[in-house]
Amino acid sequence: MQRLTHAACALGMLAISHACALAQDTLLQWKWEEGQAFVYRATERMEQKIEPTGIGAGMDRELKHQHVFTIEDEVTRVTPDGISTVKRTYARVQVRLEEEGEKIEFDTDKDDEGAADPRVRPYARLAGVEIEFDLDLEGKVREVRGAADAIDRVFEVATGGMGMLQGLAPQRSNREVVRQQIENGLRFIPGRTVRRGETWSVPIEQEFPIVGTVKTETLYRYTGAAHDKGRECARIESTTEMSLKNKRNTHPSALGLDFKLERGTGEGRVLFDPDRSAVVRWEQKIDSEWSGGGEVSPDISTGFKMTLKQEAVMELISGG
Repeated sequence: MQRLTHAACALGMLAISHACALAQDTLLQWKWEEGQAFVYRATERMEQKIEPTGIGAGMDRELKHQHVFTIEDEVTRVTPDGISTVKRTYARVQVRLEEEGEKIEFDTDKDDEGAADPRVRPYARLAGVEIEFDLDLEGKVREVRGAADAIDRVFEVATGGMGMLQGLAPQRSNREVVRQQIENGLRFIPGRTVRRGETWSVPIEQEFPIVGTVKTETLYRYTGAAHDKGRECARIESTTEMSLKNKRNTHPSALGLDFKLERGTGEGRVLFDPDRSAVVRWEQKIDSEWSGGGEVSPDISTGFKMTLKQEAVMELISGG
């Protein structure tokens, strides 16, 4: 009995010492082993309220969208210098939207009745898409393969053309768009040892033809250890500030409007398992306010005010 007591105490001290080590400093990097696999559920929610001014005054609109992606990641190769090749599969897509009293729900695992709706189809078409990318220890994506098919599916709408979506798409090649999107979702890991309370900043710029160049500056802070789903995790908190740089808008899809970002702020939290390089939970909220205006003709003006609430959550379902 005494031996068991001593053993239990030893195990308890080991757990405490590991938690204390995480609370002080820890190595945060993407270091995987060949054969590791992860299944994530990524949920995106958006609430949008648009208040037209000028000729459209009084025609307010409210939209609520939710997209849920089941993502399967498999590490297929790791080089001696730590570059990991990951195969990512979008296994399942669920869409739920509310607009002008209309409600639509769609699930690729159940039916395809809503897939023809142009508001659903860009997301529904992602189901089954596979891409492959090479990632270094700091979360920088060196190369991505299969990107063209992914982008073609996202921006192919029911009319067969990209239409308004083309004006919203970033001004980069298909491969670069996907590469940057993957990298943006991984750069909260600095690829080095950090101490409790230490911060690091990640700036991201994306150019949109209609809107301009949107810049997000996210400040991450390592706040210590946290326990979740049987894992000892590093807890990282974040705050985000948005800004907009634009010039006179001549894109045909802009309808003569110039855009202005009145306010854009956000906050988030990450639980990261440093032993297995696994995101146990990642969440972020961003609220922004926009306005725009312009002349349709010399004697007619139009514009809008828009509030946008965005929330994203990614949870580890299995693996790691």
